[in-house]
Amino acid sequence: QFTNPGRIEGQLDRETAGTTNTAPAMPDGDWQSYGRTAFGDRYSPLAQITPQNVDKLQPAWTYRTGDIPGPN
Repeated sequence: QFTNPGRIEGQLDRETAGTTNTAPAMPDGDWQSYGRTAFGDRYSPLAQITPQNVDKLQPAWTYRTGDIPGPN
């Protein structure tokens, strides 16, 4: 039987459940963990990429793991 990895079940007391996020503010460009924040927000507040310039993006680097054969 598989479980949904995105679902976390548990109970919190009223005092804990009513608290707000007390994590320190993070500079806009920092991604200190997977998903940017400890909460996994995966949101970037940066505004350098816009609908007007997204088509000009180019890969900065690539990495081949060897799983898929590349060109000779």
